[in-house]
Order: sequence, then C-alpha cells, then structure tokens
Amino acid sequence: MLRRVIYTSLATYPLDKRALLDLLHEARGFNHIDGITGLLMHDDGHFLQVIEGPASEIANLLQRLARDGRHNHLEIHEDVETESRLFPDWSMGFGEMSDPALAFLPGIISQTDQQERFTELVNRLPDLAERLNLELGESAT
Repeated sequence: MLRRVIYTSLATYPLDKRALLDLLHEARGFNHIDGITGLLMHDDGHFLQVIEGPASEIANLLQRLARDGRHNHLEIHEDVETESRLFPDWSMGFGEMSDPALAFLPGIISQTDQQERFTELVNRLPDLAERLNLELGESAT
C-alpha cells in the first residue's frame, strides 16, 4: 500500500530560477532514493505538491518538509492510502506557472505524454482547486 499526500505551502522568501532549480534537483535526488514520486507546482511563492510512495518514507519526508525554512504555512489537503501512483515515472515533476523559461524542464506538466496524469489530478481534486483559487485570490488582495 502507498500513501499520497497533497499539500500547499508558501515560500518564506522570493525564489528565483536558480533557487527553484536547486530545490527541484534536491527533491528529485532524495525522492529517487526513497521511492517517492510526485509533482511540485510553483506560482509566485505558492507551492502545491503531490507526494506518493511508501508510507514510512512519506512520513519521513513530511517531517523534513515541516523543518524546511524555504516555506511555511504547510497545509495538508489530502492524506490517503492508495494502490496506484498518479505520477509513477516522476521522482518529482515540476510545473512553474510564473516563469515561462522553466517550462522547458524535463518532467514539466505541459509535456504531452504526461498531460494525462496532470489532467487526472485536476479532475480528481476539484475541491482542492477551488480552495487554492480562493487562497491565491485572498493573498493577492
């Protein structure tokens, strides 16, 4: 049995392209070792992440994320057991909404062969999407 967690958080400082690439590289390395897959989306300091893998490894990752000073206001929106992965081939897919130059990274959500997985995530989580839109709207005012 696998565990899937979907959470949001806020960057504690502005992240430039280099900082985002470093974060992605680090996540992919650790996740590959730990058997964790998922997707990280970033938009102007807002993060949405899906992590999935063995329950013990997800628990360890959540502890590390809670201590990570690059973000705060970590809020878990879904924490479920599952038999299948949404992102079986991605040690960490990445979607950058505010810097189009990063949209050409391998594992980006706009790749045609991976678009179905992202669409499946969006279709399965309409309540989360609605909540995120509200949070983004509130932080913009």
